[in-house]
Amino acid sequence: QAKLEYWEIRAKYSADRLYSFKKENQHQLLILKHENELTSNAEKQARQMVTNLSQRLHCLQISIETGVAERKKQEEFIYVLQNECTKAKRDFQEQNKYVERLRQKLDDATQFPMRIAEETRQKLAITSNAIFANEFKPAVEENVSS
Repeated sequence: QAKLEYWEIRAKYSADRLYSFKKENQHQLLILKHENELTSNAEKQARQMVTNLSQRLHCLQISIETGVAERKKQEEFIYVLQNECTKAKRDFQEQNKYVERLRQKLDDATQFPMRIAEETRQKLAITSNAIFANEFKPAVEENVSS
C-alpha cells in the first residue's frame, strides 16, 4: 500500500510537472508567436519605408535631372544671347563708324560751298575795291589837281 501511494504521489507529481511544463510551453509559444507577429509587422513596415524612400529617391533623381536639363537649356540660351549681344555691339560700332564718316562727308560738303562762297566774296570784294578805286581815282586826281 505504501508503495502504491508512493507511486501515486510520484505519478501525480509527474502529471503536475507535465501540466506545468505544458502551460509553460504554451506560454512560451504564445510569446514566440507574438514576437514573430511583431517581427513580421516590423519587416512589413521596414519594406514599406524602403519602398517609400526608393520612390522619393526616384522622384528626387528625376527632379535633379530635370533641373540639370533646364539649367543646360538656360546656359545655352545665355550663350546665344551673349553671341547676339556681341554681334549687335559689333554692328552698332560699324554703324557708328559709318555715321561718323557720313557726318564728316556732310561737314566737308557743307564746308566746300562755304569756302567757295568765302573765296568768291573775297574776290568780289577785291574786284569791287579795284573797280571802286579805278572809278574814283580820276575823280580824286581831278579834285587833287584842282
